[in-house]
Amino acid sequence: MSNVDWDPNEFIVKAEAESIAWTNAQERLQKANTEAHVEVSVSGDICQVDGAWKETDCRAGLGWYYFNTDTLDKLMGTCNLRRGISPLQTELEALIWVMQCTLRNNKLIMVFQRTVPMW
Repeated sequence: MSNVDWDPNEFIVKAEAESIAWTNAQERLQKANTEAHVEVSVSGDICQVDGAWKETDCRAGLGWYYFNTDTLDKLMGTCNLRRGISPLQTELEALIWVMQCTLRNNKLIMVFQRTVPMW
């Protein structure tokens, strides 16, 4: 080591400050993770979408249900089309179709929801 004088208390103070900062950072991380699971109730325009098909059928069914929690307006739509290569493709086609339908009805701000969980 060189001929520099080091104050041992300075090392202790720095180590303690770093320890406190690390502990505070861990607490903030844990709080952020617990807050991420809080569900927020949705209000306004909501549209539930579903697309389904059977492997034995050549057609798929699409459906949507729109409602406004403030005005209680309701719309719905159904259609069928050729079956895609996967259930995911059918779900995406249903979402694109309902977006086009809601735009035609001047519904520009919307919360889209799946009617059933994918897995």
